[in-house]
Amino acid sequence: MSQNNSSSIFIDYDGEEFPNSSQHALAGYYPDSVFLSHDDAKSPNESLHINQTLEKPEDLQDFFVKLSERPRLIFRYQNKQVSRSHREKRRDEDIDKYRTAPVFSFGEAETRIELSENLINQLDSLDEILREYGVNEIGLCCDWENFSSVEHLESELNNPRIYMRPKVQGLASVEYSWNECKAEINLYSEELNVNNLTEYGESFPVDMRRNKSNETVMYIRDGNAVQNIRRELENIFETVETEVLPNHVLPEDVRREL
Repeated sequence: MSQNNSSSIFIDYDGEEFPNSSQHALAGYYPDSVFLSHDDAKSPNESLHINQTLEKPEDLQDFFVKLSERPRLIFRYQNKQVSRSHREKRRDEDIDKYRTAPVFSFGEAETRIELSENLINQLDSLDEILREYGVNEIGLCCDWENFSSVEHLESELNNPRIYMRPKVQGLASVEYSWNECKAEINLYSEELNVNNLTEYGESFPVDMRRNKSNETVMYIRDGNAVQNIRRELENIFETVETEVLPNHVLPEDVRREL
């Protein structure tokens, strides 16, 4: 695939659309979806929930280096008859996993990931914005369950969306869409809804105040850091949007206390 001036991630794969699909069909399994992963194809839960993330990365360069290290395409095949039988089971009825066929089977193929030159050239400037605060996680914003073919996956990565979780109180993530010249700052709500709040006692982060009357937690964001990051992003992107997450989405520091 030729690289152009866009900020893209390229997958180098020339194999079958779904490898050995005829062999899977003999057992009742048919092409379902395609994933990009460094993990093994087999899963104890009979399903893959893959999100390409890197915890505590050094920077974006580090993330993309690790993303490019021996990635594999995972091809998932589904047995719809078995899947239907699982759905029809009553919740209180145990499924004998040793006598029942799994819902999914898997195949895999080696591939190679490359970045466009334009994307590589933008990494340092973006890293510099959050380097002052530190980053807990970097990942690709992809709903892996939705990719029905390698071509479908490739089309998503032609306009990659990358998220970073900085170490800033109240800031959930910063997302980048380079080809749209757009960034989005996702904030946690300042009024969090915690179910059955009274069961958890007084063990909440020191920068939070309880409101017993309506079972909410008032959450204090680091507004200065958020504003500084926004101003820096506005120097790079044409559009910078701010999104407040629903109040039932809890920050990690709050969930740890519960």
